[in-house]
Amino acid sequence: MSSLTASGPMIAESSVARVPAVVGDLLRLTRPRIAVMILVAVGASCFVAAWGAPDAGLLWSAVLGTGLVAASSSAANQWLERDTDALMRRTARRPIPARRLAARHVFPFVALTGAGGLAWLAGAAGWSPAGWAALSWLLYVGAYTPLKRYSPWSTGIGAVAGALPVVVAWTAVGAPLGWRCGALFTWMFLWQFPHFMAVAWIHRDDYARAGLRMMTVVDRSGVQAGVHAVLGSVAMIPVTLAPAIMVRTQGGAWIAAAAIVLGGLMLGASFHFLFQRTLRSARLLLRVSLVYLPLMFALLALTTVLGSWR
Repeated sequence: MSSLTASGPMIAESSVARVPAVVGDLLRLTRPRIAVMILVAVGASCFVAAWGAPDAGLLWSAVLGTGLVAASSSAANQWLERDTDALMRRTARRPIPARRLAARHVFPFVALTGAGGLAWLAGAAGWSPAGWAALSWLLYVGAYTPLKRYSPWSTGIGAVAGALPVVVAWTAVGAPLGWRCGALFTWMFLWQFPHFMAVAWIHRDDYARAGLRMMTVVDRSGVQAGVHAVLGSVAMIPVTLAPAIMVRTQGGAWIAAAAIVLGGLMLGASFHFLFQRTLRSARLLLRVSLVYLPLMFALLALTTVLGSWR
């Protein structure tokens, strides 16, 4: 009897001890590093859309709501890809394939974060940003994720989903859609090609093992991936020069200089990857892409804060 009565507290203590681990694994489902990049884009886009410092309440509503929806889409992606994740070295230790979280327990997290994010956006900023956020979620979870098994062109759909947070931010602060928003959206869309082609080359064996039809699996030479990286980098330069037209002389000069210098680095790293197609060249391109995006967004946001916009 004594052993039976002791088992209750022991089970309770074990359950309590697991809470931090479960919370940590739920956080990992959101892929925090990717989420941070998305939120940087959202915050900076709010500043650009508002021609300066946006309303603080709308800014935080856009960041929080988009962050929750992005967390939901990342978790849903891992829930849907749990079988293929188990076959890849880089994802086998994720919470679901490593069996630290049961797949049935992830769905409530997906539903709560997704519904919570959309409800927050709708209530605090309006139905338009909520609708754009819902579209981003649907494209990422409902189109990009399943299409990875069948076509390398899934990357393009994923790039649209990844660029839509710019539109969410834009509409959240009440700015009308126009060519300025289109320029930021296009820039974010194009950036994902050199970035993801580097990732796809580094993990091409994993993708092949899991049966995912990424560009570097369909074309094992890597030439097509290199071409896509170069084309994306080339197209980004004139797109990022567009804001220079909209700002005063000094601000425009800073943006133009950054677009040329940072864009040139991206283009150089993309050409290096195209001609070398090694792990080293792919990792270089990946690092450059991860530095390029936040720096450009930070400069755009800073320019608006300093009152350089017309």
